[in-house]
Amino acid sequence: MKRIKMIISILMALILVFTSGLTSVKADAMEDMGKTVDGSLLTDQNESEDISFSLAKGTDLYQGRAKISALSSNKINAFGMTAAYHDCDDIDLYLFIEQYKNGSWSTYDIYQYTGHNISVLSKSVNLQVESGYYYRLRGYHRTYNDGRQESTSTTTNGIYIG
Repeated sequence: MKRIKMIISILMALILVFTSGLTSVKADAMEDMGKTVDGSLLTDQNESEDISFSLAKGTDLYQGRAKISALSSNKINAFGMTAAYHDCDDIDLYLFIEQYKNGSWSTYDIYQYTGHNISVLSKSVNLQVESGYYYRLRGYHRTYNDGRQESTSTTTNGIYIG
């Protein structure tokens, strides 16, 4: 009987140690909420979007767009779009998913797309990520037409996935 009580006590102590460790990781991440790091606000929102417009006359590039959305506690959607005023020889879209870890942003995954003889290139990617971190999406948007190259970039705020 004493042996059973001792085993139960040890198991309870182990459970307490492991669960308190997990809670402190999320608490640390949540303490950073509201900070702005490298131009991105760390938020508790479910999505964040950035849009860059090119309004100059005679240009090809019209708009770049990046949007990150939380789908679950370990899954996100990254959406990007590069739009031109008219069909272009080539349109590029780069999506950089970044993770906020240890006080800075680092690249988590990269997607690159190119379209030919189109005016709009958009892509949406669902991906599984580590829980307990902030994620943001950076987009790089570029058009090539008749020897001209134009580009813009977008950066969302950070959303917490946990």
